[in-house]
Amino acid sequence: PSAGLTVVGITGTNGKTTMSFMIAAALRAAGERVGVIGTTGIYLEDERLPAERTTPEAVELHAILAHIKERGITAVVMEVSSHAIVFGRVGGVEFDAGVFTNLTQDHLDFHGTMDAYFAAKASFIDTVPCAIVCVDDEWGRVLAARLPAAQTYAVGADVPATWFADGMEISGDGMDFRLHGPAKVASELTAGVPAHV
Repeated sequence: PSAGLTVVGITGTNGKTTMSFMIAAALRAAGERVGVIGTTGIYLEDERLPAERTTPEAVELHAILAHIKERGITAVVMEVSSHAIVFGRVGGVEFDAGVFTNLTQDHLDFHGTMDAYFAAKASFIDTVPCAIVCVDDEWGRVLAARLPAAQTYAVGADVPATWFADGMEISGDGMDFRLHGPAKVASELTAGVPAHV
C-alpha cells in the first residue's frame, strides 16, 4: 500500500514525534494531504486514531497505509522505533526518505549495548534512498560518514553539516534562523510551531 505514497520515516532516540509533526506541516504547506503515524496516535488529516505502539505491527501498519491511500492522502510521515526495525514491523514499506535525529542511552534493556542500539537504527537508514542525518552527536556523524554521499544530507547546528542553522531565536511561536547549505547558499527562515497535525 505504500507504493504511490510519499513516505518519510523518522528514527532516533529523541525528537521523532516533534520532527514528524514539523515534516507533516512542511508537506502540507507544499500541497500534500498528509497522514502521521507515531507515539501520540495515527492522524488521517482531521481524524485521530489511538496507537498502541510508536510503530504499529506490520499487518496493522500496511492496513493503515491502505486506509490512508483510500482517503486520498498522498504523504505519510511515521516514527520508526528501534523495536519496529528489529521485529520487522516496517518490512515491505517503500520509504522515500529516512531521518535520523540522534542517539542517546535508552532501550538498553532490549538492545544490550549502545552499539547494538545504533546498529538497529542504522539498519533502517541504510535502506532508504534519501537519508537526512543530524550530525550534532557522535552517532549521527558515524552514520553520515558510512552512507553514500549522493543520497545523504547531513544536517545540524554547525559545520560539517551539508545544511546547518545558526542565529537561532526561539519563541513560543517557533524559531527564526539562518539556514546555510551547499555552495554557500544562505536563507533567513521562520519555522512556526504547527497548530495541528
